[in-house]
Amino acid sequence: MKVVRIVVGLVSLCLLHGFSEESQNLKRPVVFSGIPSLPETVVTGQSTSSFVSGSAASEGSTKLYEGKKTRVTDLTALPSIQAQNLRQVFSRTPGILVSEQQSQAFVNTTYRGIGDPHESGYVLTLIDGVPATSDWHGYNTVYYTPPMDLVDRVEIISGGASLLYGPQPGAAINYVTTNPPLDREFTAKTKHIFGSYGLYSTFNKIGGTVGELGYSAYVGHSQWDGPRINADYQTNTGGFKLLCSPEKETRIKLSYDHYRNESGEPGGLTVAQYANNRDSTSRTFDRLWTEKHGLSLSAEHDFSVDTLLTSTLFGGYQDRFSRRQTGNGSLTTNLDRQEFYTFGDDTRLKHHWEGLGAQNTMTGGFTVYTSDSPRTRDTARGVSLNDATSVFKLERSVNYGSIFSENQFKWGDFGVTPGMRIEFVDVSSKENFNTDRTVRGGARIDASQFEAVPLLALGLTYDLPKQNQLYGNVSQGYRAVSFDELYNPTSVTVPPGSNLESGTTWTYEVGVKGTPVSYWNYDASLYVIDNDNVISTVTLPAGNSENRNAGRAIYRGAELATEFNLCGFYDSLQGAAIKSDRSVENRYGSLSFFGSVNVMNSQFVSGVRDSKEPQYAPEYQLKYGADYKYKDRGKVALTSTMLADHFVNDTNSNISGQDEVPAYMVLDLTAEWKLYKDYVSILAGINNLLDEDYYSRVRGTGIEPALRRNYYIGFSIEY
Repeated sequence: MKVVRIVVGLVSLCLLHGFSEESQNLKRPVVFSGIPSLPETVVTGQSTSSFVSGSAASEGSTKLYEGKKTRVTDLTALPSIQAQNLRQVFSRTPGILVSEQQSQAFVNTTYRGIGDPHESGYVLTLIDGVPATSDWHGYNTVYYTPPMDLVDRVEIISGGASLLYGPQPGAAINYVTTNPPLDREFTAKTKHIFGSYGLYSTFNKIGGTVGELGYSAYVGHSQWDGPRINADYQTNTGGFKLLCSPEKETRIKLSYDHYRNESGEPGGLTVAQYANNRDSTSRTFDRLWTEKHGLSLSAEHDFSVDTLLTSTLFGGYQDRFSRRQTGNGSLTTNLDRQEFYTFGDDTRLKHHWEGLGAQNTMTGGFTVYTSDSPRTRDTARGVSLNDATSVFKLERSVNYGSIFSENQFKWGDFGVTPGMRIEFVDVSSKENFNTDRTVRGGARIDASQFEAVPLLALGLTYDLPKQNQLYGNVSQGYRAVSFDELYNPTSVTVPPGSNLESGTTWTYEVGVKGTPVSYWNYDASLYVIDNDNVISTVTLPAGNSENRNAGRAIYRGAELATEFNLCGFYDSLQGAAIKSDRSVENRYGSLSFFGSVNVMNSQFVSGVRDSKEPQYAPEYQLKYGADYKYKDRGKVALTSTMLADHFVNDTNSNISGQDEVPAYMVLDLTAEWKLYKDYVSILAGINNLLDEDYYSRVRGTGIEPALRRNYYIGFSIEY
């Protein structure tokens, strides 16, 4: 009934409020005629990724990308990605680390070593510009990303992302989903994949445009047994999108997505257990159930050719329920339920204007967000979900608001984009009861923390000849104290951390990027990140723990990413042959090479972690590979991800006999080929082609093995 109430309520509110995220396929970009625009730096016709120049990315949008490092990966140009393999999604993105679990039902990412990658708590994950987290700020974890068959492109915005989407110090990762096709009234697609360890996945979609109404709907299912006992999962997804343009100047979008997952958690292993049998299980009946509903109504309106308003009303419900044994070999389990009722609105205005001898673009707006998140814990014997005894019940909430503005001043080739954002965050958590605490002499906790935080940013650009650009950025980031950091409800002695300060960052970056020739693009930069008030967990006597500000960490690094189209290069040498049917690309297809490297040195320079290295911050990440495309018929990709060894926590201490993730390299081979016209395609792949024995994740329960070599094959039919 709670789900029904919130959906009905959101629909009612949506009918009273028409606002939007950008509907790029419904309108031509709003471009001020006097502003010179750099095109995206792509390898013509063959690029899978691009280093987006600010002007191009900002067209048709109320967001400014000038002076911000923005990476876009076009998933439609890649072989279809199966089982939500995020290693392949980010195989062209420097700085993104994926902490892998065998089950692809979990999302663990971090950026440039900022924070713990567990459930992506330190990056801001969005879907079409709407937060995909369980609870923005209070429980900034991610259990859901859209099916990759639904994703058109993935945007990663680093420096200055705090002013574009939200305050998180890590990158903003935005999954942009496909819109309904505009060129036909009806289309349908079905895909079926079979793979190792009992993998079966299907994705089914319909869509089209009838008159002024564009529509699409999808359902998906995925299941997997896994190589370990209790490593299985089942996932069901579904949703729809409606687009309409009742007036020439107004466009409206309504989207709904549903996700349901049940996953086993086989637990971590000690070094000895891993060496003896990496497929053994330490937790035979730990399980996690997640259900999520998300609804958004958005609209955009052109007041004139120079002025655009967009706004998005969004909200939803998530239920997270887990059953976990209290210790190895224990017959007692904790039954934890966390529910999240969320609602928000993001409204932005963009206006082109002339003044101060420059062509200028101003954008500004506000975001409001509220959530109600009850949490309960019961204890039970064995695997029973019934006859449990209540331990605690919490009432938690977040009230959040922000106002922001940026202005791009453009004097010929030189651009300056100052910006500011003011954050207002109130996080609270109250115990209705906690039997553990009161039985042992502690008082019930009622804790809250309110902060008003100003954030500043400055972006600089200078356009060079032949589609090249110098850029620089200085920006602040901010991470509010979460529910669990505010106080630990499982501790009976530690009071709320009243002196706990929110984490803050300053990011400094300079670089150069561009497409000097049609077959080559690149982006190279140097950066420094000053991460202060890092929050870290300290273990206390009697098994309790406390969250403390561990100190200040400095990250210094360099990034380089590039793509080179070998066939395009050869054709360019032939001159006129490029435009004829005799070109290599037209006759034999396109072969492109890509690569990226992030080299970083990081260290705590003050606080209780002084001289330690931050967790999950390898000294290098190297990603490289090759793409082959044959006209519009086939795609083959060979991708490699290589990471240096790195510590598993900020204390650089031992967990189950291991303090580091050892260096590893993983190679993947994937392919998609049309067998019969545009209707029937075959898909196949070998993940971990060289059968690397590795792990990239160590938690409190121990080492979580990554998958060895595995295979998949399947087909799709499209009409």
